[in-house]
Amino acid sequence: MRCENKYCYISNVLLARENISDEHIIPNAMGGHLKSPNLVCKEINNTLFAKLDAILSKSVEIAQLIKFKRDDQKEQPTIIGISTDGMKYAVNNMQKGKLLPIKPLKVVDESGKELLKLQVSQKEEYIKSQLKKYPTLKREAIENNLKEVFEDDYNDIHFRNGINIFTTKEPFRAIAKIATNFAVLNNISTNYFRGFIEFIKGGNDLSNIQLGYFYPNELLIYDFEEKEISHILYLKGCQKEKILYCYIELFNTHCFVVNLSYHYHGPTFEKSYIWDVLNAQELRKDIALNLTYSYLSKRLYLWYPNAENDYKERLKRTSLICDLKLRIK
Repeated sequence: MRCENKYCYISNVLLARENISDEHIIPNAMGGHLKSPNLVCKEINNTLFAKLDAILSKSVEIAQLIKFKRDDQKEQPTIIGISTDGMKYAVNNMQKGKLLPIKPLKVVDESGKELLKLQVSQKEEYIKSQLKKYPTLKREAIENNLKEVFEDDYNDIHFRNGINIFTTKEPFRAIAKIATNFAVLNNISTNYFRGFIEFIKGGNDLSNIQLGYFYPNELLIYDFEEKEISHILYLKGCQKEKILYCYIELFNTHCFVVNLSYHYHGPTFEKSYIWDVLNAQELRKDIALNLTYSYLSKRLYLWYPNAENDYKERLKRTSLICDLKLRIK
């Protein structure tokens, strides 16, 4: 139920029955379930926030490889993997543990004749479909048009958008939105992070904000379960250090810190939310990340030199747990 006298923290419009809208703290398309009607108005949610969610979901392509439940129960969009020879695969649509090409690949032999290339497991299905479509064709003629029938092997697949860290600024606006959403949800004054709100709205000035990839390693006090794939939100305000920051993990793979304020003067507190993506349930576990003003102020943002290597180590773990068979160099 909506609380009284709540305002959209982006547009400052009073939230009322006619304009409230559930906003997912982490996008629904990425398996986020925590939501609230007391954050933004329907117009902001359906325009600016929807655009940022789409950018983030496209950038975190690992989200399309993992099976999980979404609030709207919609099917996950197909993610396209491409082998080195150009064959396209629906990577998140395995059949009996095998990855099948979307359709045969057209190739040209040395004489200039156009032929088709497909997998062993697809051969009979393809021949049957052609005989049904063209009843006068002979099976032999169809087989003569198959250049190569190869065994199932997809270890050389790469991905259309890349399974990698963000390489542009835009997805970080969505990361900033996750952090500010979680802060507002926990009744933190927006006066602490006005610069982030402008960044989310499209402001180009990065001089007043600090956020970026962050893998705390031994600094993070948290016990991962063996098969855990989760989203983690950890918000802390420290009166002594005068800092307010949010640590974010998406699929335990893309990890960030968002330094919301260096001028925090409220009470010391910490809030966390952990969502088990694979089992669709909240995890009630202890977590702590104690950072200092000095540590945060000396970091490099949006990326730091070892960010990609740290990311790949987390990606290897995710790939093993979910049996994604990714080739990670």
